[in-house]
Amino acid sequence: MEKRYTSYPDKIRVQFFRYPPLERSLQYGSSYVDHGAEITELKERIAELKEHIKRIEEELEKKPYPIVIHCLNSDRLELEMPLIVTIEATDQGSFVIWSEDLNTWGEGKSEDEAKENFFKNVEELYFDLKDNKDKLGPAMEKIWNFFQKIINEIQDTNLDGDQQ
Repeated sequence: MEKRYTSYPDKIRVQFFRYPPLERSLQYGSSYVDHGAEITELKERIAELKEHIKRIEEELEKKPYPIVIHCLNSDRLELEMPLIVTIEATDQGSFVIWSEDLNTWGEGKSEDEAKENFFKNVEELYFDLKDNKDKLGPAMEKIWNFFQKIINEIQDTNLDGDQQ
């Protein structure tokens, strides 16, 4: 038995042939099956699923996520160990980055701008705490102790190797 498929837009025509073809066609005939409504329904469902996936991806972009900072891009400070911070896109299209350990943050129009602002704020906080370390309350003392574990000050040296 041989099957022959001939497709038409949104229709499939199936004919069964047997030699002699006349006997088979008279016995079983030929049939047309219209799948247009089913195909249209599937296309609509695929479009709905694509839109749903797009909404999920947009929501995931808005959720805060952790990143690891290895360098503060500072001439005065360097990290001894990585610092884990959280970054989040705001509804206004900007970014906020913060560290719960240091209780400080930065913001910017891009991730890079937010990081640079964060690095500047960390550097300012470090030197403010250093200058006032004898007057710190318990919360700021905890942050200062954390700084002592993760940050080294970079010593300026001149060409002779003397510290300035």
